[in-house]
Amino acid sequence: MADLYLVKMKNGSFTPATSNDIDVAKKFEAGEIYPAKIWKRRNVKFHRKFFELLNMIFDMQEKYTNERDLRVEITLKCGFYEEHLTEKGKIIYIPKSLSFEKMDDVEFEELYNKAIDVCIRDYAKGKSAHEIDFKIDQILGFA
Repeated sequence: MADLYLVKMKNGSFTPATSNDIDVAKKFEAGEIYPAKIWKRRNVKFHRKFFELLNMIFDMQEKYTNERDLRVEITLKCGFYEEHLTEKGKIIYIPKSLSFEKMDDVEFEELYNKAIDVCIRDYAKGKSAHEIDFKIDQILGFA
């Protein structure tokens, strides 16, 4: 397997991004179909916004004693989990990984937007999504 960085062209096609990628692409036969997994790189600032959201909500609630448990609960409430069937036939829910390799920017943005909705509904009643998002941007110096 080879890692290959591609650039999307205006006509919709993809082309190797660097001279090294061109060299890698030359090793593959023209006209063949190759499976590929393409994802949009995660925006580090957006990643920081999500964790600042958790930090803000953690300070507003009293149920959880650590941010990890709150993150797990919010991730599950957003529907970002996988089901696991135990040996005893019980279904348990495992939150999806938030790592850069496991969740692309598109999916992470969906999680963030759902997380704000969950936080407003369950932890920050009376706040608006815009208000929370703006406050996070201020804290992080994005506004």
